[in-house]
Amino acid sequence: MIELALLALIVVALVAVFAAVSVLLLVVKAILWIVLLPLRVLFALVFIPLLLLKFVFGGVMLLVAAPILVIVGIVGVLVTILAVAIPLLPLLFAGFLVWLVYRLATGSPAAV
Repeated sequence: MIELALLALIVVALVAVFAAVSVLLLVVKAILWIVLLPLRVLFALVFIPLLLLKFVFGGVMLLVAAPILVIVGIVGVLVTILAVAIPLLPLLFAGFLVWLVYRLATGSPAAV
């Protein structure tokens, strides 16, 4: 029973150490955030126009590339449909032959 109490005491001590280290790291993070805040604001002021320029160029490139991508997509869909349909042609032909034999064997109804 004493071993269980000792184990519980060790666990409590480890949780306390973890809590202390977490609080210490939180304080260090807060201090670094406050110290580096002016640099973050400066970088934001410098990079916002560059990001806007990036979005403008990206939009222009999208307008140029979109028709090409649409054509490539349509060709890809057609190729995929053909790749699936061509191996099924012998089955379609066999079904046609069965239908033709059935049609010839039963005869067509007389016209009224």
